[in-house]
Amino acid sequence: MKKKFFYGWIVVFACTILTALGTGVVSSLAVFLHPMVKAKGYSIAGVSSLISLYFIGTIVGNILLAKLLSKANLKIAVLAAGIIQGILIIAMSKIDSLSILTVITFLIGFIIVSVSILPVPIIITNWFKAKRGTAMGIAVAGVGLGAAIFAPSLNLVISSSGYKSAFVVWGVAVFILAVICGTLIYTRPEDKNLKAYGLNEGDPEVPAETSSEVQPNSSVGISLGQSFKTSAFWLVVVFLIGTSIPQMIDVVQTPSYLTDIGVSDVRLSQILFAFGICSMLGKMTIGYLFDKFGLSKGCMAGFSLGVITLVSMVLLGKSLGLVYLYILFGGAGLNFNFVALPIFTSKFFGTKHYATIYSGLYAFFMFLASILGTVSGILVEKFGYTSSYLIGSIFLVVAIFACILLLKVKKPWLETTKNEIIHTARNI
Repeated sequence: MKKKFFYGWIVVFACTILTALGTGVVSSLAVFLHPMVKAKGYSIAGVSSLISLYFIGTIVGNILLAKLLSKANLKIAVLAAGIIQGILIIAMSKIDSLSILTVITFLIGFIIVSVSILPVPIIITNWFKAKRGTAMGIAVAGVGLGAAIFAPSLNLVISSSGYKSAFVVWGVAVFILAVICGTLIYTRPEDKNLKAYGLNEGDPEVPAETSSEVQPNSSVGISLGQSFKTSAFWLVVVFLIGTSIPQMIDVVQTPSYLTDIGVSDVRLSQILFAFGICSMLGKMTIGYLFDKFGLSKGCMAGFSLGVITLVSMVLLGKSLGLVYLYILFGGAGLNFNFVALPIFTSKFFGTKHYATIYSGLYAFFMFLASILGTVSGILVEKFGYTSSYLIGSIFLVVAIFACILLLKVKKPWLETTKNEIIHTARNI
């Protein structure tokens, strides 16, 4: 009997688009910075603060919406939030005040928590017991999709019609795509009378080497408060610090850097498109490596690509041909933390309190990004682009050492569960 197509892959596709609408905001917004400076005379640090306020909005959203979304119908939440996001982006075309624009980007960041930041990892975790790394890699590849489609397309609109028209095009696209994807997703497979991938007859089994890494039993896990007491939690924090610094320098400043060294608008659009495509494929590959070979080898592959990317950017001023290394390896090397973080969360802390712990870690990640958006602009103004990328390289090395230590730590959720079982047995 022919195996029936699993609807969860359609959900993954929808989540990929939602990720592009959500976290893809940063890569899309970055192409507006240089034109806004040129047209309105804003400072680089000033327009970079738009991205910082976006990240602050996501922090507040994570804190206030985490518990609500963990119990909500995510289909309704995504539909409502996506529509609001589109309207807010369109509103940016009507405003010149930098102060008001920062308030709007704050609101976009807040609402995006309900579009993709929390719904996507929760939905993927619910739908996939097997191949979770692959599914997560495809879903977060939407970050690259945003860079591949939105960023270069908006850059062309900016070149031909101005940045205000580009805001309108962007907002309408978000509105339409959010409605389409919102109708396709379901919070969990049971909502469609299905079982999660890996629980159906004929589904692939997760290799014994990696099964415990990506899918602990959904009925066990430690709380956010308990996770604070573990070394694993703080090593994940250091991992996030080390990877987010070079990531934000790249996302916020690279379009302006390429323009500054003489890359034309058309050429920049081509580079951003190619980067986005390679970023998508790179995240999918990292997710596959997590499933196939485990987190250790997958993370080392990601770090290796990150080092190559940053070295190429440091030397880019001397040889523009190195931009091809940036295109090929940058998406996976500088952004694989998007794939790793949700899997780290389930691996080390279980899935019982997954939404709360993930939102806490992601809120910290956004806190860093909110600072680094502005800091990256200040670094460029003070030291130049090359030195900024070099600083990012140093922090990436710190993240490598933190990850090595992290992957040697025993799973806190497993140790807690064993202790609870022993305690219960003694009281019987």
